[in-house]
Amino acid sequence: MPPLVASVMSHMDRLYAEPLGVEDLAAHFGLSASHLHAQFREHAGMTPHQHLILQRMRSARHKLVTTSDPIKSIAREAGYANTENFCRAFKKHCGLTAANYRRKFIPYG
Repeated sequence: MPPLVASVMSHMDRLYAEPLGVEDLAAHFGLSASHLHAQFREHAGMTPHQHLILQRMRSARHKLVTTSDPIKSIAREAGYANTENFCRAFKKHCGLTAANYRRKFIPYG
């Protein structure tokens, strides 16, 4: 993977909870949005937006099973201002609602 794409991914992984748009990322790295999008797709196999959603979902899944934080709080920490959007994205990505995911995968002591 080219260092530039790896740098963009690392940047996104650190700031996944922030509002990150392709235009902003491209400007931050001195690229056009279309060039960043093409490079990302070619070398990462997904779009920058898909990578961002993947990171947000990883964070949310982890917090759902390791904390008792309310889903609304987890949604906000994962970068979703709107809990309904988070719930819709979570179900689409994981195949379960956030509450059902928590019930299914929470470790029992």
